[in-house]
Amino acid sequence: MQRTLQYALEQSALGHHPLFDAGLIRNAFGGRWTLGGVLDEATANHTSDLIDDLARRADLAAQRAAIASAPTVVQEAFVQLYFNYLDRFMQRRGVVYH
Repeated sequence: MQRTLQYALEQSALGHHPLFDAGLIRNAFGGRWTLGGVLDEATANHTSDLIDDLARRADLAAQRAAIASAPTVVQEAFVQLYFNYLDRFMQRRGVVYH
């Protein structure tokens, strides 16, 4: 997962998001802000389980499939967590926002 995570973050910093499609990203940020405190315990646990599952998968295709098979609210929570992490990743690297 570490190599695929690094690759996914580097690609995402360039605007390419290999773990999910644009529709999922739009949906994740188009509705409620899950990470703003409205995430119920069951969804938080399922999202944590998804992250653990992704860590065991060695390639992006398998990771994309795992994300796609999760319930919608878990997919959206994961996308929001991912972009929060991506933002910190880019700040640490000194990436300039356009």
